Formats: sequence, structure tokens, C-alpha cells
Amino acid sequence: MAGLNLYGFLHNEAINQNDPLGLQAMAPNKKCGVSFFSVGWNQSPLNHPVVPGNMGFAITVIITFRSDGDYDPRCCEYEQWVITRYHLEYPDGRHRTGPKELETLHKDGYSRLDDQDGNPSYDDPEFLVSDNPGLTRLHLDFPVHVDFYEFTAEQLVKSRGVGWIDAQGNRHCCADQGIVARRGPHTAGFSGDFPNVTFWGVPKSLRQ
Repeated sequence: MAGLNLYGFLHNEAINQNDPLGLQAMAPNKKCGVSFFSVGWNQSPLNHPVVPGNMGFAITVIITFRSDGDYDPRCCEYEQWVITRYHLEYPDGRHRTGPKELETLHKDGYSRLDDQDGNPSYDDPEFLVSDNPGLTRLHLDFPVHVDFYEFTAEQLVKSRGVGWIDAQGNRHCCADQGIVARRGPHTAGFSGDFPNVTFWGVPKSLRQ
């Protein structure tokens, strides 16, 4: 039957494809961009208000996404990829090492939804997130010798490659750009007899 093709937005594959917003067939008209991207590494004190008793690092990420011209913050996603390695020695002869699955680069779950600036929304151009990796009280039985603790992190801004419909009913589609910006990877660590350990790799500032 001639007339309106109700399946055109699915490229005539209504069973195998899913595009309820009708955005897939659109040419991308928005993209992800970054005007500021800073990652600060510092030593985390034992009396840290968020993780008291934690021996490790305070990583603060600040990003400003572009929202001018063809750029839109809603096209951007944030990821952090990490590696954790450590070896501890106790006076009674016990040893403790980190899980093997943490010793290879893996995504740790952070995203734009973890925004801590008070407005965790994808249309917000400002993004702030902090991480506090390290050894906790569960690891730091007194006394303990930290043979080594190392933490590696790489922060990425990637294109989300998805579309949305704005409040006026206009459809937008993001270009699939892959990785737009990255900081790191950077590695920091510490070693010694707890709590008198020696830090290295901090402070460190990675920025654009």
C-alpha cells in the first residue's frame, strides 16, 4: 500500500532495529567538546572527612564542556579507567596483595551522573568529581609494612553518540567522535611502615 512509510526511521527493519525517537537516520548536528579539563592528585590525609582512616590519594576532576555553536554538553560522557596494585606485610608473617582483576586497566564506574557540583545533569556544562583511592582500615592492621601501593588512573571524555529531543520538540543527534579528551594515565604510590610511609607521584596536576 502506497503512502507514509511508518518504518522509515528504522531503515525498514522494524524487527532488528530500535529507534523510538527517530534519531538514527538524522545527520549528527551536535558534538562533544571540552574547554577546560583538570585532574589534580594529592595525598589524602588520615583524617579525611569522607574516608577517615584511609591512606591514599585525593583525585579531583574538573571539566567544562563546550556549549557553544555545534557543541552540546549532552553529547559528552565521562569515564575513569584504573589499575590498583599493592603488597602488605604483617609481623606475624601474613602477606596481603590486591585482587588480580584490579591489576589490569578497567573502568571503575564513574560517569556524568556522579557530578558533585550540585547539578548532576547532562545539559550542565560544569562537571566536578572526586575519588579517594587507597588502603582502608581493613588493610591497615597495626603494625603493617606497606611494601608498595600503586594506583594508576586515566580520565576520559568521550562522545555519547546518542540523541535527544529538546523542550521545543526539536530532535538532535550527537556525532560519534570516540575519545574527545584524556588526562593521564598517571601513577602514584607510597611505601613504608604505616603510618610513616613515603609518597611519590603527588602532588600532580594534569590539565589542558
